[in-house]
Amino acid sequence: MGKPLVSIITPSFNQANYIKETIESVLKQDYPQIEYIVVDGGSTDGTLEILKSYGEKLKWVSGKDSGQSDAINKGFRMATGEIIAWINSDDTYEPGAVKAAVEFLERNPDAVMSYSNCNIILEDGKWNGLIRAPEFNMDRQLNYANIPPQPTVFFRRKVLKEVGYLDENLHYVMDYDYWIRIGRKFEIRKMPGVLANFRMWGTSKTVGSQYKFWNELRAVSLKYGGKKWNRMYFFHFFRPINHYLFSSPLYRWIRQAHYYLRL
Repeated sequence: MGKPLVSIITPSFNQANYIKETIESVLKQDYPQIEYIVVDGGSTDGTLEILKSYGEKLKWVSGKDSGQSDAINKGFRMATGEIIAWINSDDTYEPGAVKAAVEFLERNPDAVMSYSNCNIILEDGKWNGLIRAPEFNMDRQLNYANIPPQPTVFFRRKVLKEVGYLDENLHYVMDYDYWIRIGRKFEIRKMPGVLANFRMWGTSKTVGSQYKFWNELRAVSLKYGGKKWNRMYFFHFFRPINHYLFSSPLYRWIRQAHYYLRL
């Protein structure tokens, strides 16, 4: 039997500065069975010219949507693969990521979703740290942090049939909500290695909209039974201090030093 088809979706809107790097990271994978779909929200910054330049190497559509969750769901509906993933238009895959994820899921038939550690990169692509994701645990997911780094996640098609699609009312933590919904029904398992690079830059949603991000995150946590006085509350209540600390050069230096000390 042949290898399973992997469908990868990239939602995009005015990301011409980064999307070519994202596309190249997908097309240069050494896995032969990839269906790559880009769902663009009607970009006006040169993104469409970049997409057109790839010809039939990828599928793409462009038109107005109601946000990132809507765009990803459109991609899910277009996807025909047995394994599905999405990578945002400013993130990238590491070489060999798709092949490693498929082989892991093949070795672990009970796992419906897999994820790994994830690099953090800056606007210029330079390495800025490592997200060391722990094993999935629902209590930790609800009360401490979003465990699976989104760019590293791959899941089986049955998720779409039995869990459904992303909540289009969510604009910042649709992945956090989705992992909770998947984890309540299926086995989520961490795999070794580093599969992807998460880009942090000034106006990205994670960095530029921290108040809305943490507010939405805490609301989802409480929706599924998270504790009222959890880590999400701390970040929400002390957001001005947290924004200063986590954007400071001192914090970045401490994070990198911590990484090297653990090697």
